[in-house]
Amino acid sequence: MIDRCGEFREKGIKIEKFVEHRRVVETIIDVAARQGADLIAMTSHGRVGLFLVFYGSVAADFLHRVGRPLLLISSRKND
Repeated sequence: MIDRCGEFREKGIKIEKFVEHRRVVETIIDVAARQGADLIAMTSHGRVGLFLVFYGSVAADFLHRVGRPLLLISSRKND
């Protein structure tokens, strides 16, 4: 994985890294709550099933469970 924290910091965006070994959705929601995050931003591959074609399984789980704004960006390239 490419570490782009420096690029964000140069633009004045606050970056913090967390490493936890738990289920993805619960972990991100917990960390966002602990840190008082205003927004959760994530990309989605959208590879499985009709609904999941657009969102992906992790993103779909977030849509139903997150209690704060979620910025969801498709990582798929337009052909």
